[in-house]
This record gives sequence, C-alpha cells and structure tokens, in this order.
Amino acid sequence: MPWSNLLLSFYILICLFFLDNTYREGEAVGGAWDKMRVLGLSLCLLWPLILVHVIISACRNRQAG
Repeated sequence: MPWSNLLLSFYILICLFFLDNTYREGEAVGGAWDKMRVLGLSLCLLWPLILVHVIISACRNRQAG
C-alpha cells in the first residue's frame, strides 16, 4: 500500500471520529441545525489539514534555521 493511501486512510479515520463525536454532541443538546453546528461539523473535516500544515511548516523552519 503506498504511503499516500495509508495517510489518506488515517486522515479519514480521524475526520470520521471527530465528525461522529461532534454530531452526537449536537444531537444531545437538542439537534437544531444552526450555523454554529454546521460550522463545527465542517471544521471537523479541516482541522487535521491545518495541523499537518503547521507540522510541515515547523519542520521546514527547523531545517532552514
């Protein structure tokens, strides 16, 4: 299995885990679909990419300096 497939699978697993938790929390407090709930669910898909960007940037800065 190529590294890209492994990393993509890991990313999807993380996203689904946090998406499920966020969805269940929203259902527990009433289940209304407002802007904040949709934003929270959307951010579950984006924060792992932001984390990867920060890690890569830190590694590049460390190697350059």
